[in-house]
Amino acid sequence: MNLEKLSEYGLFNNISVDELSVMFGCLKHRQRHFEAGEIIGITSPDRQIGIVTEGRVSMVSEDVWGTSTLLAVLSEGDVFGESFICGDNENDLITFVAHSSCSVLMIDYSQVFHSCTVSCIFHHKLIENMISLIADKNCKLMVKTCIVSQHSLRRKIQMFLSMQARTKGSTAFEIPYNRTQLAEYLATDRTALARELRKMKEENLIDFHKNTFEIII
Repeated sequence: MNLEKLSEYGLFNNISVDELSVMFGCLKHRQRHFEAGEIIGITSPDRQIGIVTEGRVSMVSEDVWGTSTLLAVLSEGDVFGESFICGDNENDLITFVAHSSCSVLMIDYSQVFHSCTVSCIFHHKLIENMISLIADKNCKLMVKTCIVSQHSLRRKIQMFLSMQARTKGSTAFEIPYNRTQLAEYLATDRTALARELRKMKEENLIDFHKNTFEIII
């Protein structure tokens, strides 16, 4: 386990490598590898949170008819499962799936949210970081709600690309979704999405090549 790399992740913000070494002596954890398409369980046999250490993980909602909706794609350093593990409801509406071949550090949630017997100060910082990450994720989900609630597909695309540009700090950026995944994220049909993107490109509003986009202002 690369503690120096872990120290750069948001969950371990302001916790030194030496402190992480002590902390992981207390935390029940294990590193797991998943191939693309594999479901990543967080509730059985132990209630765990996951940290993406390599590759990407999809957060997916599936209805009773088997229709899937992509909610988010998580990258290296992102934490998942914490909102469901901390609540009273079972994680029966949301599934985490390996977006690509990936590695995930699984940590027992109870040992994250309850300070160890030593009550080390950096464990309190870990709890603060987790609360901050949960708040950030809630904000991202509110952004998605804002995007998919737009009255037309074009407005959904424009809102999504605008948010991406603000996040990346540039009018040229790469998005984490292919066309099928972007269609799922925007709650639309892939064919309709491709058609609208083509129209926006012809109207010189945007330019794109695969997952790289540019907003033309």
